[in-house]
Amino acid sequence: MLDTYHAFQLFDEMLIQLKSSAEEMQAIIKGLEKTSNQFISIVELEVGSVTNLYSVVGRNVDALALYFGEDPARCPFEQVNSLRIFKTILQE
Repeated sequence: MLDTYHAFQLFDEMLIQLKSSAEEMQAIIKGLEKTSNQFISIVELEVGSVTNLYSVVGRNVDALALYFGEDPARCPFEQVNSLRIFKTILQE
């Protein structure tokens, strides 16, 4: 009879520990969700800013190509960037 009583006591203790662990896990999950949502909202703003900046740079590259009488479709941003890097290297 004592063994059964002891087993029930252990079972109750395990249930309490399990409930406590489940509550801690829920708190961690809620914290991660909150942090994730904050991160996503900040990153969405940053992505919008970078996308806008890239668009402005692309228009400037197109205008530069047109200024020199070139077809902007044949003068991508990467090519203009390579020329800038080359010019910087020559100046050093």
